Amino acid sequence: MKTFITLTLLFIACVAHAQDGTPVGDALTGNSKLNVVVAVVGVIVLGIGIWMFAMDRKLSRMEKRMDK
Repeated sequence: MKTFITLTLLFIACVAHAQDGTPVGDALTGNSKLNVVVAVVGVIVLGIGIWMFAMDRKLSRMEKRMDK
């Protein structure tokens, strides 16, 4: 397992070093796309949080009914 992790990290380092051009952050910031990406990720995380909260409430109600 240790060898697999080492080879994976080595491969990632080689791929990252092989990239040329502008970094992704500069490209996204220059085109104002970074704000859109952050907004979309925020909406997704917020949606998952609301869904988890709703599921917790439903499960709590079901557990209370089962105890009676």
